[in-house]
Amino acid sequence: MWIKMIFNITPVFQKHLNEYVSNFFENGLLDKIIGCKRNYSLSSGNVKVTVVGAAGKMGKPLCLMLKQSLMIDELSMHDVKTTGDALELNNIDTSCKVTAYSGKSNLPPALKGSNVVVVIAAGPDSDSLTPDKQWEQNSKIVSEIMSVHAKYSPKAFLAVGTEPINSVLPLCCETLKKFGSYNPSTVFGITADDSVRANTIIAKTMKVGPECVSVPVIGGHSEETRVPVLSQVKPKIEFSHEEIEKITASIKKPQQKKETSGFLAAFATARFILSLVKGIRGHKNVIECAYVPSK
Repeated sequence: MWIKMIFNITPVFQKHLNEYVSNFFENGLLDKIIGCKRNYSLSSGNVKVTVVGAAGKMGKPLCLMLKQSLMIDELSMHDVKTTGDALELNNIDTSCKVTAYSGKSNLPPALKGSNVVVVIAAGPDSDSLTPDKQWEQNSKIVSEIMSVHAKYSPKAFLAVGTEPINSVLPLCCETLKKFGSYNPSTVFGITADDSVRANTIIAKTMKVGPECVSVPVIGGHSEETRVPVLSQVKPKIEFSHEEIEKITASIKKPQQKKETSGFLAAFATARFILSLVKGIRGHKNVIECAYVPSK
């Protein structure tokens, strides 16, 4: 049985808008652990994040955002062709080192030593296809990546953003089981864009900044399966029946063009990956929503 559930990387999520600006500069654009006082206890050793599918319309902005975080020591980019992206990113004056790998033969060194592996690889124009067509195009790609991941980075956290996530994540798990490298505690389907959109929609209704709002969205990563849990919105708010219907509909079915720029997915994915890194680093009070295996 597959469900999307809220998981604690470390137990409760805190938000305090006053510290947003300081976090912006200290830990990069998306690194916003918010609280009255920061009390970081960083783990020893470097943290390596590998993005497979880094040269796509989502991969490039994602890598730019991750490069800004002081919590990531090495960012490994892999795709069919990574062109000069790594060289340009390394000119940005943050300490994160960026390495680039191209082609199937270079996937093993890209993955080796990774703490977090992000899989967003997909076929051409995948975002404009139906879920069935996405599956036909992307399932083989992801399956091949998993066979290499199982050998070279089996202990890394695996975050999967390749669509259709509802089908691709179970495929990843079954492939890892085949190679004896499956750990249900380290596999996540990235659905953070649902919560990001929900936060924005609720914030407009409440007339507050979206940084102050947290909306859990459970279920799957499709119009038919995603469910915003409005009773658990923070800060607490009472909605009328009409508001619940309208808000739920707008969250379940986003109003967007058939082809997207990838910015929303990149932003949400970067935030999710940084939450994983915070967990690795031993930070407290971090919560995210993800699509994960359940008994």
